[in-house]
Amino acid sequence: MKKHKIAPELKEQIINRIKNEGVSVSQAAKDHGVSDVTIYSWIAKKVDGAPPLAENIKLKRENEQLFKLVGEMMVMSALMNVIHNNPRPMVFHPDNGSEYNSEIFIEALQNLNINISRSAPGCPWENGYQELFHSQFKVDFGDPARFNTLLKMLTNQFALLTSKRHNLANRICV
Repeated sequence: MKKHKIAPELKEQIINRIKNEGVSVSQAAKDHGVSDVTIYSWIAKKVDGAPPLAENIKLKRENEQLFKLVGEMMVMSALMNVIHNNPRPMVFHPDNGSEYNSEIFIEALQNLNINISRSAPGCPWENGYQELFHSQFKVDFGDPARFNTLLKMLTNQFALLTSKRHNLANRICV
């Protein structure tokens, strides 16, 4: 296959059609006689201030770690709230979420002499309270894509969780 240098103006026009007009990459490639792999490589590079693919992967990994940390903080906060305001539960029965597997959380339960019970993977009916809470939370929270920054999404999520904190505490007591 013969390689041709694409004029910067044409490259800009193709990318604008994809970004602003909703044209698919494959359609733009056909329309302009450029391979879709070439267009994807343009998109992966720094275009109009967008971070390169490697930066996106790094940010995604950092976001996942941040979500994990926020989840761990919320369950620790809920546990401390339960212990402070209620008799100590004898058994803690969460779902299999990673926030309940953190070393610090498991250590806190063990130090409080609270037994840990788990639902079998793929058996959500074994923990109806937890499943009900999460399904309703997803409805209440809505589409996370509506936030244009991670900070706005986390702020909204934290506010919603804080307003539902008593539900989280009640879940742990059951």
